[in-house]
Amino acid sequence: MRHLVVAMQARNNPLNRWFPWRKAYRDLMYWGGRMSDLVVDLTADMEARPPPPHSLGAHMLACSMHGTGLPLERLQVMTELGVLWGAGFETTAHTICWTLLLVASHPAVEARLLGELASLGLSAAPQQPQPAQLKWEHLAQLRYLSAVINESMRLYPVVSSGTIRITHKPMQLGPYSLPAGQPVLIPFFSIHRSPSLWEDPDAFKPERWLAGEAAAADTAGAGAAGRTADAAGASSGSTETQTTAAAAAAAPAGVAPEEDDDYVDVAADISAFKDQAPQQQQRGTKERKVQPTAAGAAAQPAAAKPGGSGLEIKDPSVSRRGFLPFSEGSRSCVGQALALVELKAVLAMLLGNFTFRLTPEMGGFAGVDEDARQAITLRPEHGLMMTLRHRSLA
Repeated sequence: MRHLVVAMQARNNPLNRWFPWRKAYRDLMYWGGRMSDLVVDLTADMEARPPPPHSLGAHMLACSMHGTGLPLERLQVMTELGVLWGAGFETTAHTICWTLLLVASHPAVEARLLGELASLGLSAAPQQPQPAQLKWEHLAQLRYLSAVINESMRLYPVVSSGTIRITHKPMQLGPYSLPAGQPVLIPFFSIHRSPSLWEDPDAFKPERWLAGEAAAADTAGAGAAGRTADAAGASSGSTETQTTAAAAAAAPAGVAPEEDDDYVDVAADISAFKDQAPQQQQRGTKERKVQPTAAGAAAQPAAAKPGGSGLEIKDPSVSRRGFLPFSEGSRSCVGQALALVELKAVLAMLLGNFTFRLTPEMGGFAGVDEDARQAITLRPEHGLMMTLRHRSLA
């Protein structure tokens, strides 16, 4: 999978298709073929031996096409399996790596996180070599861990290059006039570190995600765990004030877009774009209250949204509009809820049992940060080498 991801990134260079003798093109053909063969074999096995009823494979085979009620065609099943296989673990694994790096490099954060785990019996110690077993109900209580994960995904969003949407109709985005059918790139990494949206954008500050809590307060207060913040406006038919990170970044500081400016009509995923722009979704309220500053973001209530977090944010250093680790809207990551559960469970067990420290050859935190490379997912180019020590050892 690692080889395939690197090859897929090379495919983004449009010149590669004209030079099939280059290694990047040959790698894509080879590893893409290997991946295709695996998906074909998996699909055939699922058809020959139906998977258990509650498994992902069973749900996939039971899916029907929207509007027809007919089962998915074999090619559609294979495509979905390929996406789940390719995006179902590498993104989560890299987020775990970046989070371990950040925690290991910030002793105060590690100490506070360890205190939270210890309060639930989830941390090993010399007097308690075997911590308590992690249970489902523990996940909601790990508020500071949720803040750490959010801050890690903000600084190192694994899909850092962003996503593409298509304008439904002509629109004005700040100083730019866009025609209908115009692809618009939404760069997650740049948005997550924009000083127009975040205070101290390059600083690792998990406390910014703890609503209403002082930096040194106990973690028993209201937390900011859950799915991504409302970053792209209300869903179809909602009366929630609609805002976007792109609008906030494009508008002059302290100036709200005009009421008729269509800042939010960029709904369609590029994969659905054909010869004509998709039918415009039903608009919500025309009210626009865009303040492209962190203080402005905090001043707006975080109304609950179907499929969103309804995140209550009182810290002015947190931007509701500027957090897009899973993208946003109907085309956002379908596995985000599962990913967050996996992240919390794995990190709670790893950090509760072990201390992690970078090996000398990594060059410290700065060395790993400089080694970050985008190859579909954001990862340390040469891996992340760390030493582990069990917390029960004095």
